[in-house]
Amino acid sequence: MSIRMQKNVLLDTEVARRLFWEVAESQPTFWSGADAPCVAANVTELILPSKQARQHLLRLCGADEALVSGDASDYEVFRALCDGAERLTGHALLLQSQLLLRAVLGCDLLMCPQSCDEIWRTAAQNLSTELCLAGHMDRKLGLVALCERSQEQQPAVAPEDLITTDIALLDRLVRSLESDLDTKIDGISSLYVALESLIERACTSRHVRAVDLTALADFTSPNEYEADQFLKTLRRDGVKAVEGRQCAAFRNQLLRFVGQQYQKRGATWVLSITGADMGALSQLIHYLKHANALPQTLLCVGADGSPERLATLCAELEDVQGLPRLSVCLTDWALESAEDLERRIGAYAACFGVGNLMALTLGKDALTSYAEQEYFRRVLCRWLGHGVESGIVPDDSELLDRLVRRVLTENPSRIWNME
Repeated sequence: MSIRMQKNVLLDTEVARRLFWEVAESQPTFWSGADAPCVAANVTELILPSKQARQHLLRLCGADEALVSGDASDYEVFRALCDGAERLTGHALLLQSQLLLRAVLGCDLLMCPQSCDEIWRTAAQNLSTELCLAGHMDRKLGLVALCERSQEQQPAVAPEDLITTDIALLDRLVRSLESDLDTKIDGISSLYVALESLIERACTSRHVRAVDLTALADFTSPNEYEADQFLKTLRRDGVKAVEGRQCAAFRNQLLRFVGQQYQKRGATWVLSITGADMGALSQLIHYLKHANALPQTLLCVGADGSPERLATLCAELEDVQGLPRLSVCLTDWALESAEDLERRIGAYAACFGVGNLMALTLGKDALTSYAEQEYFRRVLCRWLGHGVESGIVPDDSELLDRLVRRVLTENPSRIWNME
């Protein structure tokens, strides 16, 4: 006998259930990719479009390594996941896959050996219908792309990509940028010209690419002359001729230039700061502010962030045109248990107020973004329900409805100037 997923999974209070089904479920799902249609040929492509996620789950469920890293068919992968689903019980990715099955296919069968073939057949039938063809699935799931142009039209290199301390990666990106723009980059001045072109295209398309500051350990004041010498040496003598310390200073110089360009255009940029040293981050933010290089900024934080220190940092900077100079966005919860994600929401709510939060999946495809956001919506409603029970959240239906809409829709819409 097939086992079915409960409709109210994670929604363990009456308040949580009402909030989810009456408010949260109908909110749009913002994702950071380009406005390209969702497509999936079979259930494996639907629930696990990421090869990395497939391999992660296959190894956890004990699949043979030849299946994990070989050329197994999508059916073989799905069969292995169903056969090993018992070992994956409680895993966040498995739950998100089940939620995606329900949303797209209307299928509430739990993945297990007995239901494998039935789910596969249901997907084969439903994914060929008009509602699941390219373009229709986006509307069915309420997906809203923050980027306004298709991925084919995006430049191969984004301004944020070049802000890195990986010297070999930087060298490859500069070469790619030369090819993309048909230009020669031999110093900081020619790089600035190329970056201005990229930034203009980025602002036109409202792309969402994060600056990776996860490895930020200390702050080195930028120097344009040293940045120019670093780049010239890198281009002339190769990656072994320069040092990581020089690259860190070069990164900060690019942060200053890109920040100034975004601020001049009234744009928003995204800084991914999970794992960054908070002292170094504070120094960097204040330096950029005094250099007129701090546009409206979205700080994306994972599970190991420091809400207390971030709240202090955000409070030190004035608003820009009625919006916070710094806003905090929760991210990277795909592998986080519901209990841990709920605690994270509570920790940031205690420091910022839940109505000032938002959540965004970065660098993910549309279907993965939907699954992760569905998971987040349920946990947010769960936290609010528990908050009502414990007395830290008012038992006011209208206020609770507004909070859900604010976190899921209004805050990201305001940040990205969405209508």
